[in-house]
Amino acid sequence: MRVTCYSRTLHGVICWVCGNPVEQFLLYGIPSRPGRCPHCGAKPRNRAVHWYLRSIIRPKLAAGSQLLDVGSSRVFVQRFITPSVIGSARCTVIDRRALNFHARIEPPHRFIPMDVVNADFADDTFDVILCNHTLAYVRDDHRALTEIFRCLKPDGLAMLDSGHDQEKTQSVDEYRHDHPELGDDYFAENGDQWVYGQDYFERLQAAGFRPRTDVLFDDYDAAFKREHGLKDHHELIVAFKSPTGDARFPPPHKSSQQSVNHENLKKK
Repeated sequence: MRVTCYSRTLHGVICWVCGNPVEQFLLYGIPSRPGRCPHCGAKPRNRAVHWYLRSIIRPKLAAGSQLLDVGSSRVFVQRFITPSVIGSARCTVIDRRALNFHARIEPPHRFIPMDVVNADFADDTFDVILCNHTLAYVRDDHRALTEIFRCLKPDGLAMLDSGHDQEKTQSVDEYRHDHPELGDDYFAENGDQWVYGQDYFERLQAAGFRPRTDVLFDDYDAAFKREHGLKDHHELIVAFKSPTGDARFPPPHKSSQQSVNHENLKKK
């Protein structure tokens, strides 16, 4: 399954998320790197999730399907809650704080001020749960994961993407001790409770999940990725409650994308 290749314009390319022509992507993050859309603010990870929702998830969602987004971003609220991205699914957004952009959510979609560690939903409620780059801000991340697992339907998909570059997970206090050069801005952007490592998948398994890593866009050359604001190598972490979820939401076609199943990870 190849990603839709948007036509180039006189201004460069079109941002996948907002549809606007982009002459040059802006710098973002610490350390800074190019990739933020000057119109909608979408970053490479937003464009990857946008494509995944449209291409992998939306075709599997029937009328009445339920989607939950935990700790939603402004880009998601303003650009993703639309039939072109999530089809006829109904989206619920939760966050510990009510932010100004949450007011843009209109019925049948809704915003509920709620902490994911005390998710007030019935068991097996949601077809899809998104909790991307959010768990690093949650002190009791195991409880958050068990609540997500409980609320997910048996044949549902949870998107639990997070950075996990180092070998072992550390608390932010431990990581600050080892990296005194990093300031508050870094942790405000990347997570103020946890810095995850390769054992992140074991944390997902401890909550009951069957994690899977889907590798996106690896069959496109560096110039295409640079022009479309994509990472050189993009992995997306999804997880399932049962094999029926894995079957309902198969990975992108393996001739052009890759998938890694973490079911057989050994505990250390």
